[in-house]
Amino acid sequence: MNDTGLTHLEKVLPQFDRSQLEQPLTADQVLGLFTVQNLIDLLAERAAAADAA
Repeated sequence: MNDTGLTHLEKVLPQFDRSQLEQPLTADQVLGLFTVQNLIDLLAERAAAADAA
């Protein structure tokens, strides 16, 4: 995963800390970083954006 992807992960996953990575993160490993709360927050943000539009 490149720097742009890691920066985006830091935005959407508050618990993500790239300084803790010991090796490059693969796309397959990203799904394991998400928590149920992350998904709830993401859906709430999208619903709020849709309501505002």
